[in-house]
Amino acid sequence: MWSWITGADTADTEDTPDTIDTEETPEQDYGISDTVTDEEGVARNTVNNTLIIEGASVRDCFDVVSSIEKYTDFLAAYENIEVLTDEFDEETKVRTRTARYTLSIPSVLYVIVDEISYILKIASHYDEATNTARMSWKGIDGPSFIVENDGQWDVSEKDGASHLGLQLAVGYSFYVPGYIKSWIETNMLTETLNNFKQRIRDVSKIE
Repeated sequence: MWSWITGADTADTEDTPDTIDTEETPEQDYGISDTVTDEEGVARNTVNNTLIIEGASVRDCFDVVSSIEKYTDFLAAYENIEVLTDEFDEETKVRTRTARYTLSIPSVLYVIVDEISYILKIASHYDEATNTARMSWKGIDGPSFIVENDGQWDVSEKDGASHLGLQLAVGYSFYVPGYIKSWIETNMLTETLNNFKQRIRDVSKIE
């Protein structure tokens, strides 16, 4: 899944990232960029974007982004999502899950791979005192060519609107061709963010 800005006050969870370092990655259209980050030639796509939605509460926004089992209802990028484990810590109020994500592969990518699935460890927390929330994730299993799959949503309220910040880093063990990057920009970022925004508007009954 993909994968900030507002710094929600949440408890740390082992193996789950608090921030994604994107200082060396130049911003491009849609907030996505490619860079070679190490001497082994790993290509990394990074995302740094924010949705601003008026009329929707932080709670409603967070319920949408954290209900991963419902992603296939409104995100065409996913063929299936299976929650493998689900635990809640009563002391820290952090919900920790592992889930297997299977992507819907377009025909343009069949020459490379006909199925992509991976497992993420996900930590989520809503802080009632500050009305902020965070869901972060880290890849723990998947195809050998995906060497990094980390990110987080941060949700907060500012000037009467909900702000949903997204940070994401996905690293590959090979150079990512331009047509694949174009598909990622169109389907895995632009379309997905638009669908998240529309889903939140539908849930919040915003005309």
